[in-house]
Parts: sequence; C-alpha cells; structure tokens
Amino acid sequence: MRFDLRARPSAKRKTYVDHIHALIDASAILGVNMVTTFLGRDPKKTVEENLEIAKEVWPPILGINYDPSHFVWQQIDYIKPIYEFKDRIFHVHYKDIKIYQDKLADVGVMACPLEYMTPKLPGLGDVDWGKYVSALTDIRCKGNSVIEVEDKACEGSLDDAKKAVIQSARYLRNFVI
Repeated sequence: MRFDLRARPSAKRKTYVDHIHALIDASAILGVNMVTTFLGRDPKKTVEENLEIAKEVWPPILGINYDPSHFVWQQIDYIKPIYEFKDRIFHVHYKDIKIYQDKLADVGVMACPLEYMTPKLPGLGDVDWGKYVSALTDIRCKGNSVIEVEDKACEGSLDDAKKAVIQSARYLRNFVI
C-alpha cells in the first residue's frame, strides 16, 4: 500500500489506521489473530504531543507488544509498566540486551543506542528474566509470546538462527511455565 506523504496529518493517519484494521481483519481470517506494529510518531512534535496523539489513536486499535530489552537500553524500569498496563499486554518478547557500561560512559545516553548496547539472546544480557516472567505470571498474562533472535552472533545463517531459538527456549524453560 502506498501512502501519500503530502496528505494532511488526519487524512494520512486515517489511511494508516484503516490499513491496520485491514491487517487485523486479515489476521483473523488466517487464524493468526495477532498484528504487531510500531506506534509511530510525528517528528515535528514533542514526546508529550506524540503521547497525546497516541492516547487518541491507539486505544481502539491494539494492545501492547511488550519487549523488556527496549526499556533496558533506555534505562527505564521494565517491570513496573507490566503491572500498570496489565490489561493491555497482548504480546511479549523474549529478547535480551547487553549494555556496555564503558561505551555508555564514553558516548552518553543521547548517543545512538547501538553505540553502547547490543541485542542478545535471553540470558546473555541485562534483563532479569526471573523478575520479568514473575511479573507476567502475577498479571496472568495470557498473550502471545515470541523469542526474538536479534543477536549478531546468531545471524550468520538459518541454521544459526534455529540454534539460537533452541538455546533461548532451553534457557527460558527455567522461568516460563
């Protein structure tokens, strides 16, 4: 689908929202019943202005796709929002992140995140999987979950990716029932 970038924001937004609704309908027909996407933002607006738009646009469309690694590299508590948004979490990721404190000290938090962190398989980074899964079980999270292989050490071939999923699943069995 092509989007007219010259469209008024409300018309452009309607196009995107209509497209997401079509994807939701298609996923139901296919028996998938799940569509994930990024929130998006207007780069000309502040974070606060974008959050106000999100409050308007997103509630009737989708819930939350929760990935603890994104919180870790932003240095945000990744446990508290699980309780705060428990009724909106429909999909969770099992992906870890490794923060290199020495690199972070050199470049600072305003640097491109890949300058001081790297995505890793579960158990190879800084996510506390016991706390994360405990919080998900506390809220009785019944949403879908996925092991996300985004680890440079495992992206050389399809065989490497398969081994990564097996290794991740083996590790996560310590936490996920």
